[in-house]
Amino acid sequence: MDHDQWMAMQGLTEPCSGGRQTKLVLHREIGPGHSTIHRFNNTSALSDPIQHGIQGNEVGNILRGVKSCPYLPCPPLIGRPQDGGEFAVIHAHTRAAVERPIAGYGKRSRHRYKVILGREFRTQDSKDDQHKARAKARHMIHPETYVKFTNMSTRTFEELQDAVRAAMSVNDESALSLCAVELDALGTTEARALAENVRGVADLWSGNYTAALEHYQRAIVLYEELDDRGGVARSNVNIGTVYLSTGNYTAAFENYQRALEVHQELGNLDSVANVSMGIGTVHSKTGNFQAALESHHRGLAQYKESGNRHGEANIYTCIGNVLSDTGNYPSALDYHHRSLAIHEEQGNRIGVALATSGIGLVHNRIGNYAAALEHYHRVLALYEELGNSPGLAFITSNIGNVHGNAGNLPAALVHHRRALALFEELGDQSGVAGALANITSTLEKSGLYSDAEEQLQKLDAMQIVVPGMITTIEQTRAALQEHNGN
Repeated sequence: MDHDQWMAMQGLTEPCSGGRQTKLVLHREIGPGHSTIHRFNNTSALSDPIQHGIQGNEVGNILRGVKSCPYLPCPPLIGRPQDGGEFAVIHAHTRAAVERPIAGYGKRSRHRYKVILGREFRTQDSKDDQHKARAKARHMIHPETYVKFTNMSTRTFEELQDAVRAAMSVNDESALSLCAVELDALGTTEARALAENVRGVADLWSGNYTAALEHYQRAIVLYEELDDRGGVARSNVNIGTVYLSTGNYTAAFENYQRALEVHQELGNLDSVANVSMGIGTVHSKTGNFQAALESHHRGLAQYKESGNRHGEANIYTCIGNVLSDTGNYPSALDYHHRSLAIHEEQGNRIGVALATSGIGLVHNRIGNYAAALEHYHRVLALYEELGNSPGLAFITSNIGNVHGNAGNLPAALVHHRRALALFEELGDQSGVAGALANITSTLEKSGLYSDAEEQLQKLDAMQIVVPGMITTIEQTRAALQEHNGN
């Protein structure tokens, strides 16, 4: 039995002319009773991203067959599965691979369930062809299933730095992941440090906060080896952002402040602006709105001075959020629309989602519920398309708030419970507390008092520091006490 016969028996290939052009075939399940075949070869596979789900047991069977193939020039390396649903098959000579977070499966599998596939096993293709194929790939290797490549990178460190900045400007997680792989291939301490930071950002965007912190902390160790104070400060900013995302505002502020001092000393304008925005957001989250506006406007001035339109747009959203929180709705809408215009111009879909969400929040607060839902559902569609778990959790919670304000309590409860499940999956304790507070309030308004009291007990066992959340909890407590005659 020759190579092609063995591959055909395993269901991995289709007959084709030219023994040197055997292809790996992956059967993909894309719906009940429906499957298709996805071919991968060195020149075209990576330009056709996996757009539908792949069942883990199906891929596992394929990988087990590939691993035991006696006809490969070298055995492939099989990456360690993560969370029960991440696989890698990488041929020893591979220079390109593809990955896609699988959409449509729910909870952990939606964003952590990944498949990585190597190029075809036999090839006569040139190095240039492989580079072109890799350049087309939009779905890259996840750090936890990364298996080391040889001869992976053809870009210099400086070129990869530029690529990282470009990917950051449009929140392109896939491009960041590719940069991380190529940086590792360079092998220098400087490149490895940047790769750790890049992977941390990708994990932060996908809501994997624990992994993000681990990457950032490893980056700090490497930057300290290099005596690179700016690199350490950038990593501190990233750590602060993780803590901000998980509601640990004290730790967030400490890391931001540490970074701010270094960036000011080094004269890094954009970095100072970025940290100022983070500090402003911490102030906003803890109810210190005047300090928040001051920090944001300092950052805005620095972004304008440096000509950073992406940063300018982000800080417009932050200012709009603070103005909305303080009841200045016309000004809030103005800033959100400024942000939206820039993000649309630059093609930054995450930025578009954030600005649109801010507009929806203003409409919710002024009682224009139809417009609020319209904007929120646009955001929901964007986050679903992007596979952004944190965004999905927050926007689902916001949709629940609109339904609650409009008096549709059953719909509100459905969305708040859905948001709770998403926040729990992310390990976002601040988000969990907020969702529980919303559920408790909705249960009380629905007359389900015993259920509300049960949820309130859970909240009392948690450390709540967000003023708005505390207000919601205490209002619900007072309503329950009044119902009980206390």
